[in-house]
Amino acid sequence: MKTRFLLCILACTSASGLTAQDTLFFQDGSRHVGKILSVDAERFRIQRNVAPPEREPVMVTASLARRDVVAVEFGGDIERTIAQASTGEAFADLWSQWKPFLGIPRSPAGRVAQAYGEWLLATGRSADARLALGTFREIEASSWDLDARMRARQGRLRAMIATGHAAAAATEAAELAKLSEDPAILVEAKFILAEADNKKLRAFLKDNPRWKEDPFAIPEHERLRNQVLDGYLFASLFFGSNAPAAARGLWGATQAHLLTEQPREAVECARDIVALYPETPFAAEASKFLESHPPEPPQPTKPKPTIQPTPEREQKAAPKRPTRRKSKRTKKS
Repeated sequence: MKTRFLLCILACTSASGLTAQDTLFFQDGSRHVGKILSVDAERFRIQRNVAPPEREPVMVTASLARRDVVAVEFGGDIERTIAQASTGEAFADLWSQWKPFLGIPRSPAGRVAQAYGEWLLATGRSADARLALGTFREIEASSWDLDARMRARQGRLRAMIATGHAAAAATEAAELAKLSEDPAILVEAKFILAEADNKKLRAFLKDNPRWKEDPFAIPEHERLRNQVLDGYLFASLFFGSNAPAAARGLWGATQAHLLTEQPREAVECARDIVALYPETPFAAEASKFLESHPPEPPQPTKPKPTIQPTPEREQKAAPKRPTRRKSKRTKKS
């Protein structure tokens, strides 16, 4: 294969431009190492050093046909880069840089997009939830990574709930829970169902503010509350070693207990988070909650009433003395 290079010689006296080396693998078995500058549907643009190792670097920019590339190994620590993106603008810029690489094998673009979508959902804002929904859909449609597409599907369902499509999300999540044998997917599906049921519970309480006085509304309230709690507590009950999922579910249960006027149970869930999952982000939220919701003091137990003895009771209670029966004697005549 003949690879055509469009060279642009760049004067350079150090290798500072190669802080993150990328490796492109070609169909003929060859490879090129350098820094990928951009990619489109036709070509890669890569900056690489063409000077011998013993000489000063000479950097050139090469244009390589994308159809000849079978895989790319990207350099750098993408997890560290994601961790440093602490604002929406930073995440958006990072996703914009990686978006063209979404379909390229071994690309971490799906990981970047997933982190961006999760950040958007965590803000709780409707506009961000809509952006998250679009981001997850892009991953599902274009990512090369099957696992990334599955995680994006789960994120899309949560984004659907956040954007007012809870019924459709619940239907898809229920089907996902039935078909999947992967514990992680099952845990996520149960959480999604809990979120959808929580929406229904909130709507019910809004429409029935005096449900306690309605004998027909009480069973529906109990049904919805139990469904919500079952979904939120599923991870902590059956997959407690999955700390992020378990803590997330316990925090959801904490909020659900508050919603249904069960403060004592809410405190218990929050205390479980702090005690069992202190390394998760939900532990800080639970600690703040506990500061403003101290546990209720135990109710003093009432002593059993003691019965004071009276002469009549003593007389009745006194044991009867055994009486001798007189034997009948016959008189001798």
